[in-house]
Amino acid sequence: MKRRIQRREHATYKEGFSMRYFAWILTVILFGNSAAFAQEKLLKLRELKFIYYDIGGATIDEILDQLNNNPLNDHWGYTTTGTNVWPECSIEFWAKVTMPRLVHPETLSDKDRREVERMIEALKQHEMRHVYIGLYLAEEFARDGCPKDFSYLSDYWHSKDKELDKRTSHGARDGVHLFRRIRTSD
Repeated sequence: MKRRIQRREHATYKEGFSMRYFAWILTVILFGNSAAFAQEKLLKLRELKFIYYDIGGATIDEILDQLNNNPLNDHWGYTTTGTNVWPECSIEFWAKVTMPRLVHPETLSDKDRREVERMIEALKQHEMRHVYIGLYLAEEFARDGCPKDFSYLSDYWHSKDKELDKRTSHGARDGVHLFRRIRTSD
């Protein structure tokens, strides 16, 4: 399953706790289910990279305008996953997640800043679910012994990826939303 990404500038993910949490989950997923799989070590994480585009402003409306006119066109965040398969059936999994990064948060009111930060965290969680779906595909591919025709696996996990976006309305049901403020006159 490969989702296309538009932006090519890269920034390495440096938040230690979240990366350790991801590595722990990855270890449980990959090696907790099968002792034979763990011994062979067929699948390894090559890269988890976060790519950021900057957003900022003094109001939620300004932030929304930037989110809706970002390099990803119709999406606020986007995930690309892939695998490299080597002849001896060793598999490297990689993922790239593109997301907004709030710059100059001090220009927002405390309430608006918390709301934007909450939305960005919800978006990160949603995009990580896409990463896990790509990881499940790579894991299943390795467990099946690297079949020459893996379209059945790819089709299945691609449908799960689409189902996630449909079920969550691209994350909106999980908190990936901001609302324009209604202005009232006194």
